[in-house]
Amino acid sequence: MNSYMVSYDLIKWKDYPDLWKVLQTHNYWHCLGSTWIIKTDETSAQIYTKLRSRIDDDDKLIVNRVLREANWTPSFPKNCQDWLQTNL
Repeated sequence: MNSYMVSYDLIKWKDYPDLWKVLQTHNYWHCLGSTWIIKTDETSAQIYTKLRSRIDDDDKLIVNRVLREANWTPSFPKNCQDWLQTNL
């Protein structure tokens, strides 16, 4: 299973429940406003396709695979740090 970072800018801020529902179907980390890390057997292209259909044309979206090497600030709550240590 791979980890992918998903980050977006929703230009005309709206409620995007379908986008978030798709992200929440995975084992996920969501400790930054518009950045998620998800674990899945899907490819980045498959994830992108599912998410792209749930945002507007002027929104921005990136999906990239996360390798094991990562660093983060200690100001994240313990549960956020624990998820990263366990899943990356």
